[in-house]
Amino acid sequence: DADSDITLVTVQGKRGNIVQVYPATEYFFIPEPANIPAGSYVHFCWTGSNRNPNNNDGQGLQGSDRSNICPLTQQQWNKFAGGELGNYGDVDDYWTSRQGGAIGDPGNNYPDWIVEPSYGMPVYYNYAPKRDLPRVRKAFQSSRSAEKDFDLDEIPYNDPYNKFWFSERGAVSQMAGLDTDVLGALCTTRRVDALYDEKYGLFDYGNMEEFDDAGTTFCIEPIRVTETGEWNFLCTRNNNFSNRSQKGSLTVTNSRTEYVSATVTGYYGDALEGQAKIVILPKYVKEGDSLDFQVTTWLNRGEESTIVQLSGSDGGEFAADALEDDGWIELWIPYTGKSLSKPQAWYKANEDDEWSEHSQASIEYESGTSYGVIQVSNGGYYTISNEIDILAIIACILGIAIFGTAMFFVIKKNCIK
Repeated sequence: DADSDITLVTVQGKRGNIVQVYPATEYFFIPEPANIPAGSYVHFCWTGSNRNPNNNDGQGLQGSDRSNICPLTQQQWNKFAGGELGNYGDVDDYWTSRQGGAIGDPGNNYPDWIVEPSYGMPVYYNYAPKRDLPRVRKAFQSSRSAEKDFDLDEIPYNDPYNKFWFSERGAVSQMAGLDTDVLGALCTTRRVDALYDEKYGLFDYGNMEEFDDAGTTFCIEPIRVTETGEWNFLCTRNNNFSNRSQKGSLTVTNSRTEYVSATVTGYYGDALEGQAKIVILPKYVKEGDSLDFQVTTWLNRGEESTIVQLSGSDGGEFAADALEDDGWIELWIPYTGKSLSKPQAWYKANEDDEWSEHSQASIEYESGTSYGVIQVSNGGYYTISNEIDILAIIACILGIAIFGTAMFFVIKKNCIK
């Protein structure tokens, strides 16, 4: 664990609207999104204040800064209705988040349940036209309008009480495999000296409705994230249904992402164990332009090579037009070679495409990692496989034959009379 990564998730900004806080910012979580490799650690830690100007807009006691993190609940209306993007469009990147299998709706403004309440789940009214989501009566019978307009055997209409998230709580984590003690501490900002200390435990201080009596600082020890996925969360104090939104996301993957910004002077990336490396020679990027992109190395594939993805700086399209016509990027792909084999590079433009041959790769070794090195000029996915090297096999056969022939004549000359 001494070499494990630790990612700080914290809060930037202060109380007030955009005019009152200038040149600072309103609240937001950083990093956004928080991309964390599985098996590494996340450190939740932030500080507030009791000395903000009393006339600054915000929730809770005047002059106070407070923040918390609560998992967002699932969708509260049918966003698939009405056209390709629905009636509501891509609210807060909802579609991007949903397609990635996210838990918690970033277009929502309500926290999820951390544990099932002892008094039972709330009873919703039978049908909410504004939400486009049918609810059942107290007698657990659907309304006629709901039966007419919706397929009540499909999610989310067959689960109006969100019971799935509790019955499957062992399979569906609310956030990166963190347990309810950790989630409870993040959501209530209970004062923490030692999260699992049996002597002290967790402490509550005063009215927690808007955390006026909570401490200005919240900080817990780094915690290992164990489950891959994407989770969306919010601050229940400062996300007040207006233009002041405080939401974030936590993504845990078997990958590592590096952000590259190259100009006409070139770019020479560092070789980090198990990660891809980027080299761009001087004058390969157009004068006055900047080539900004992400390099994602997908780890733990259990195969001969990792997969490396080149995408735009925001995860979108790679800006290949920033390269000179004869310019290219030297891409170092982590690779495990085999004897009597040669490295063959493969490419596909999109995740769902089939792999196609790209080029032969040269082999380099640096920082404890073997690399297959190729020249690329387009975004997409790259990997390397071990292909049988016919020339190497012929050379070995010839070498063995020559050695065997030589040994035959030596033995014949010295041992056979």
